[in-house]
Amino acid sequence: MDVNLTRTTGEQDLLWSAQQIFGEQLVRRALAANAYIFAKHYQGMLPPPPPGAGPNWKYPEPPTALLFVENGVWLAATRDGIRQARADKVQEIRQILSGEKFWKEPVWAPPGCTDAGASLLLLKIPGRPEVVRSASCGATGGSEAIVFRALEA
Repeated sequence: MDVNLTRTTGEQDLLWSAQQIFGEQLVRRALAANAYIFAKHYQGMLPPPPPGAGPNWKYPEPPTALLFVENGVWLAATRDGIRQARADKVQEIRQILSGEKFWKEPVWAPPGCTDAGASLLLLKIPGRPEVVRSASCGATGGSEAIVFRALEA
């Protein structure tokens, strides 16, 4: 899948990560849906490698989530396919999206701490334009909340 170069760096990052984890077919399927959420969370300052880690040791990939709606049901992508997303997390996401506060948030939320962690969000729901947001660690807005709910869904 060619990442569209007209997309922002955050969008490209999310789409590339989702493709690597869930596969191109599932990413295309999600992007064709009426509603979708691509979410990723970068941990802040990483601890040193564990004792005995060899020269090829790598940190795990940042947690990434892909949710989308088909036939009125929110689905969550997994490495093995899809499953129904957790209803409680979908409800929490809907609650955040139902308020105007979320829609007035800035595209980027500045850091609330010093360790440079960050979350990325790409969201599309019917009746609203596609949203791309980035929030740094400690941000308390709806974007950061949606990222964590999506990761738990």
